[in-house]
Amino acid sequence: MPRNDGVETRRQRIQIVNHKVVGLLNISKDKWIPLKKTVADLQYETGLTLKRIMEYLSIGETRGLFVIDVKNDQIRKVNDA
Repeated sequence: MPRNDGVETRRQRIQIVNHKVVGLLNISKDKWIPLKKTVADLQYETGLTLKRIMEYLSIGETRGLFVIDVKNDQIRKVNDA
């Protein structure tokens, strides 16, 4: 029986946010997506706060899924960073 507690909910949200970003990067012709717009879209879709989304994106970056470039307002593929 699957767990239905705070840890499981957090895990699912982290996966949703990171899968969405990886998916957007895969269809992007420029090999990058705008950070601010992506965060705003994720806020709208998930209801999560800016702080929480950035935390979840940081987890994805640490796992090597993508690179976050705050200075240039970009999320890029790892191999293009």
